[in-house]
Amino acid sequence: MSSSVTNDLADVLRDQGEHGKDFARCESPSLRLEKFVHLGDNSKKNEIDAVVACHREHARPIPVFEPKGAVSFVAKLRSRLIVNQAGGILENAGLCLHPHFGAPYIPGSAVKGIARHAAWSEWNEEADETKKAATANRIAEVFGYPTGDSRPKKEEEATRGGPDSYLDDYLAARGWKDKSTSGTVAFLSAVPVDAGRLATDIVNCHHPKYYAGDNPYATDDESPNPQFFPAVDEGVSFLFSIVPVHPGGDVDAARAWLVRALSENGAGAKTAAGYGWFDCNPSLTEEWRNKIEHERLRRELEELKSAFVTRLDELKAMSDEELATHAAEVNALPGRLDELSEKLDSVSMGGRDFRSRHQPAVNVLIARLRPSPLDALRSSWENQRNNLNGLIGNNVAAFNQLPDDKKVLVCRLLREQAGIGAEIRAVLNDENRWPHLNNAQRKRWRQGLQTLRAYCKNTMNPGKMP
Repeated sequence: MSSSVTNDLADVLRDQGEHGKDFARCESPSLRLEKFVHLGDNSKKNEIDAVVACHREHARPIPVFEPKGAVSFVAKLRSRLIVNQAGGILENAGLCLHPHFGAPYIPGSAVKGIARHAAWSEWNEEADETKKAATANRIAEVFGYPTGDSRPKKEEEATRGGPDSYLDDYLAARGWKDKSTSGTVAFLSAVPVDAGRLATDIVNCHHPKYYAGDNPYATDDESPNPQFFPAVDEGVSFLFSIVPVHPGGDVDAARAWLVRALSENGAGAKTAAGYGWFDCNPSLTEEWRNKIEHERLRRELEELKSAFVTRLDELKAMSDEELATHAAEVNALPGRLDELSEKLDSVSMGGRDFRSRHQPAVNVLIARLRPSPLDALRSSWENQRNNLNGLIGNNVAAFNQLPDDKKVLVCRLLREQAGIGAEIRAVLNDENRWPHLNNAQRKRWRQGLQTLRAYCKNTMNPGKMP
């Protein structure tokens, strides 16, 4: 058997290295298994290994969809799983892989089938006739009627006793004969909670001639006939969902039957050999939901982090005048930063580092909102414009008693070319404009002004006061 694709496509998909026929450039596990196959001088095991490798590199989780009212639970494989083994190009090597995401899944029809078999087993095992009839009615309501379990038309094909041993015949005799209904619940396809894991598995017939009837005895001189196939590996967790599609759909009964089916009968092929058996412990569902909530919170916090940093950059780029119009927002930044940092730390997302990285920028913005000491002094003088006597007395006449930082501010303000400082400087430079002062006050003003001019000239870099 040669490749299942055209030569041109094969050339595109093949690796040009030493493995020239393994289609290494194919990034779809489902296509690699179901369409792109090359046997010829290649072995079946190599093809299965290539599918497993493709899945390992390229498969993605199937998005989880839980409709309103759905009853969902998580079950973990206690053994490997095979679904749709008879499908595909390779003989007995098929597997249900999602065509878009590449992850394995169990079709909803298969999920419904194994749940229905578990329901039938409960009905078949029930000895109390009243309970048996109630179970039969509930099965017909949940799965629809006919259920598919009826006595064959050819009597010789019957495998059980009378009509009451077949569920549909049992229901027909009890009022369902002229009815045809759909089920009140829907079974969604079961999907792994992550991308799942595949493994190369093997079944090895050691006596092919004996089983084929060509040899009456199973002797040890026959050559084994190993057959390789892909399987979902043990330990993969699947999400099962059941949805009511009609009012009164008994999703609880459907769930109970499905749990029994998965844990007692298994799903997929080779269940008699131990494949497809699940652990349905409720703690698995709780752990999964906690993980989903944790991931949701992480995504939300990543968005909040991004929004915080973006807004911080926008505020930093504003002029002081524009920033002042956002004073309330800026003053709230420290609280927002603390709250976000605590949330980040609660999910181990480095909240402490985030705070230390952005706290300096927040502090700078807060400082930009507050008036500088010079602005504060200017504003104070503006408010005392009608009391020049007091202003000059407290800041010029008493200059020698001022602290050094206040001396610098007074000098800088008096050197300004306009505003209250320039106005007071003009008054100081012209004694004719001084208010009515007594001799003692005039003396203090002159001494203070002399000290101020000396300070400006000898101490401050700008030089003497104009």
